[in-house]
Amino acid sequence: MHYDTGERVQVTVCVEETSRSVYGAAAARLAFDFRYRHHDKVGAVTIGYDHTQCRSMITRYTSHLVVEALSGYKNGKVRQHGSPKRIG
Repeated sequence: MHYDTGERVQVTVCVEETSRSVYGAAAARLAFDFRYRHHDKVGAVTIGYDHTQCRSMITRYTSHLVVEALSGYKNGKVRQHGSPKRIG
């Protein structure tokens, strides 16, 4: 989710663990300038079934927004890695 606040954008990323067979999940959201030279990032991590975590930031980089997510097992191996998605 993102909200335009004028020259800046408020960016929120949330992750929810919905599978009992997964140890944890993470999501990251990146905001880039128009040349991809500068960025801000915000991430959220949750461990345990039926848990949700959200994090927000306000950034001046509004040209490109990207979100990415993954889930993993207790041994540290990645179960599923989502492909990066451009927003806006």
